[in-house]
Amino acid sequence: MNITVISTVFGDWFEKYGQQFVSMLEEANCEQAILVSDKKVVVPSFINLIVKDFTNHADFNNVATDALETDWGLYMGFDDLVMEDGLADIDSEADIYGWPHQMSGLQTGLSSYSGNYENTWNLGYNPMAGCFAYRKELMQEIPFRDYLYLDWIHFCETSYHGKTFEASETPRTIWVRREDSLAYGGNREAENQVYNFQRKLQDGLIHKGIPE
Repeated sequence: MNITVISTVFGDWFEKYGQQFVSMLEEANCEQAILVSDKKVVVPSFINLIVKDFTNHADFNNVATDALETDWGLYMGFDDLVMEDGLADIDSEADIYGWPHQMSGLQTGLSSYSGNYENTWNLGYNPMAGCFAYRKELMQEIPFRDYLYLDWIHFCETSYHGKTFEASETPRTIWVRREDSLAYGGNREAENQVYNFQRKLQDGLIHKGIPE
């Protein structure tokens, strides 16, 4: 496989979803995964467990990137699911490869890319619905930043710097929609953070991959 599943867990989420996470990866014939956790937990040997005190989601994901050994990293929510063939090798020359999420829980249907990735840094909405895998080299060059909507912020930065994206129409993952999810119903503070970041990009105040 040329893809590694990456996820993070803290608080009581391993107790809630740990068995589901492990079983899901086993059923998808996962050969390599990275889990960054705030405490030591029992996982199979194909999961590289990294234990550190919780700081923020971006830091946890970036720590996982440092341990990534395959071409692609799939950064997933700990309670989300990989479909049976979801970890098939990715054949793409792009920096980011995406596909529709099959939604379950409070919403059903597909969450799909709506187009115009290259202008994400200048749009008043996020066109990047779905799930995404990222090249290791990209994530080393432009790591996640500590924002509430860290993925939207990341798409703004990567699109601004001309990184490429390829979209597939075949779902690989299931996005479990829960009432307590940050993105469910929108978050005004998180959206304002994105708009402020976009203005900084436009004003040349953001230097690629360098913390603010």
